[in-house]
Amino acid sequence: MASKDAKTPAQRASALLDDGATPTQRARTLAQLDTRLAAALPEKLRPYVSLANIRGDCAIIVAESEGWAAQTRALAPRIARYLRAKCGMKDIRHVRVIVRPLPLFALSPRRRRKHMSARSGQALQKLADRVNDANLGAALRRLARHAQPSSS
Repeated sequence: MASKDAKTPAQRASALLDDGATPTQRARTLAQLDTRLAAALPEKLRPYVSLANIRGDCAIIVAESEGWAAQTRALAPRIARYLRAKCGMKDIRHVRVIVRPLPLFALSPRRRRKHMSARSGQALQKLADRVNDANLGAALRRLARHAQPSSS
């Protein structure tokens, strides 16, 4: 008979996903289970699929696209068996795969503005003064204002 505080990761994972677990404990446990599950998935699928949650007898897996979700759904029985046998999640009977696409663009830090020398700014200003087109001259003057002040 196994003791109540057995030290196998599977039993700890099951206990930490109970209602009594703190959100931090639950998140850590899900992250550990996700890592273990990734090792059991085909290599091409690993970067695009992750274990998001476990609710009752259902493991919820998130895929980045419908294509990856379809491949994961085909593996659902295998995933459920793996979670039951290797991760100690004995109650898992279903695997639900949902699609959560990545944002269309990643938020990145502001691009660094390229610097223009004072000499280039002066050349643009002179060109703006000689141009016959008023709109082009105004645009060249706006551009010349981006020049770095001369260091004298």
